[in-house]
Amino acid sequence: MKFELYKDVVLARDMPEHRLKRGDIAKPVEHHFAANGIEGYSAEVFNALGDTLTIITVPDSTLEPRSLPFRTSKQLVQMTWLGLACRSSCRVLG
Repeated sequence: MKFELYKDVVLARDMPEHRLKRGDIAKPVEHHFAANGIEGYSAEVFNALGDTLTIITVPDSTLEPRSLPFRTSKQLVQMTWLGLACRSSCRVLG
């Protein structure tokens, strides 16, 4: 599968050798072919805050399109704080 460079994708499988899990967010930064003709990518992998975890080189079968909307780190932090605040002080009216 051909992926657009610098667009978010996700890992299609666990990569324990890199401490990465299926579904981790990656961004292909280079497209290349191995000597045996297999297509692959160099990709930067990020945590939920957008920090770089590592850069990997993988066959294209290791990546898949991102199917769910991705929240930015700012949105995740806001949602976390809202959830924590709501747990400690929100009441259900009714």
